Amino acid sequence: MDPAMSKYSPLASFLERHPQREVRCTFREIEHALGFTLPPAARAHRAWWSNNDSNNVMTKVWVTAGYRAEQVDMPGETVVFRRVGDKGSSDRSSDHGGGLQKINDAEMIGRILDILRGDETEAQALRNAILAALEKKRARTALDLFGSELPDEAFDGVFEHPRQKSWREVGL
Repeated sequence: MDPAMSKYSPLASFLERHPQREVRCTFREIEHALGFTLPPAARAHRAWWSNNDSNNVMTKVWVTAGYRAEQVDMPGETVVFRRVGDKGSSDRSSDHGGGLQKINDAEMIGRILDILRGDETEAQALRNAILAALEKKRARTALDLFGSELPDEAFDGVFEHPRQKSWREVGL
């Protein structure tokens, strides 16, 4: 292990001791876990807390431990570390094609809350996307999607009764 990284390895241990997905802590708590003060840049530059693991050695430690730094409050000297997956895995470890991930409802809700509590522009974009999805009609069968556009002969032999020419209520 890189000696500089081992200097910051107590941060990884600190994060791993917390079972929560999010670990909110003060800069002083981080310093206490490390056993020394953070460099002046940590208090002076928001970019120091970026999640680019080539940014600084400490960033590499939290990224390798499976966390992202979020909600950095420079005046309040606090940061939230959010677990993004199992140690050593990336956010896309559960990718099942098409760039989409399969996650459970609790994780989905947690991610939504993270966005809503974060950057206002991202939060509003998510709100708009959710509202747009909720406004769309829910399709329950293939007929809901394209049934009324198919020619009558497409339904020959499929149903007992001939196809209706207009919409009617059907219990699903």
